[in-house]
Amino acid sequence: KGFIKISLNSHASLKNTESISLIMDIEDTGIGISMKNRAHVFNPFEQTGKGSLAKYGGTGLGLAITKRLLGLMNGSIEIIHKDTPGTIFRITFFDVKPTSSASTRNIDNG
Repeated sequence: KGFIKISLNSHASLKNTESISLIMDIEDTGIGISMKNRAHVFNPFEQTGKGSLAKYGGTGLGLAITKRLLGLMNGSIEIIHKDTPGTIFRITFFDVKPTSSASTRNIDNG
């Protein structure tokens, strides 16, 4: 009945023509995150409410770890306002240097 949609876009800067920003939006139709809880969900061991742990499980570390890893990769994560139920997380990678050729690698599962 619900969905998860992932969109990927790029943004070129007029100041720096050698790099772009990659923007990934991850949208779902889940329970959503209220405006008052959005600032806290990126903190370690914090969840949106007291009933969240009992109902959905988890420790409240997933988004904190994600934010930290993205910071180490010159990126960021934020929650975008949505009028309907669900959540949109926006992940941005800054100063990505695109290449003109793609490399491939064979992986032996054997």
